[in-house]
Amino acid sequence: MRKIFADCYKVFSSEYKEEIYETIINYCVMRQNDGVKKFQYELFKVYNEKLKLGMYSNFRQQQYPVNTFRDYVLIGIEIKEYTGLKIS
Repeated sequence: MRKIFADCYKVFSSEYKEEIYETIINYCVMRQNDGVKKFQYELFKVYNEKLKLGMYSNFRQQQYPVNTFRDYVLIGIEIKEYTGLKIS
């Protein structure tokens, strides 16, 4: 899904892009919860890709949800990748 999305990324609105990423993230979390270990790495890639594309409106909320921050950090800790998550 990420590959198909990347091929036509530019035609979508920012809001729709964020919706797509949330769908991908939810799917990765669901598969990870099912015990499919490779989805931990996939989720980490999706978070990084989303941040690199500048899609971090959820970080700008007046009352930032702690769970969202935790989700971004914990996946890096789980896979022992500490340098990949960067917010400019």
